[in-house]
Amino acid sequence: MEILSEIYLPPSIIKFSGNTSISFQESTNIGQFTFTPKYLYLKLIFTVSIPFGINNIYFNVFITRNGTNEAINTISSHLGRTYGIITYNLGVAIAGHLLFTGVCYNYPTTTSQITYYLMGSASGSVPAYYQAGPGIVKVEERIE
Repeated sequence: MEILSEIYLPPSIIKFSGNTSISFQESTNIGQFTFTPKYLYLKLIFTVSIPFGINNIYFNVFITRNGTNEAINTISSHLGRTYGIITYNLGVAIAGHLLFTGVCYNYPTTTSQITYYLMGSASGSVPAYYQAGPGIVKVEERIE
């Protein structure tokens, strides 16, 4: 008999802090964190929450693994990087104390420590500023 269910492992909550703004039309490392998977074959589910006070009409946040080069290391978007784990693209500059949240997953196939980077890019006349205080990443490990 085959039992189809997931093994539950408690999530890890990781606070991060980094640069305070996303550069105009350039990729910027806005934070990073490390994580060591408990098992070899599992799915990591990332929920990222970042506070932004935006003065911009367009920005993206991506997660990369073991490097900041989004073109080859991204896990939260296709390699063309059109949209990230968090995307704002409404054509209207907004401002305020807003919390943006996104979810993505990764199959690490390792039990070694991995460094993940939060990379951001903006388009407009000014950078997108992210507010004082840490961002938060919740990491869930699922054995499927």
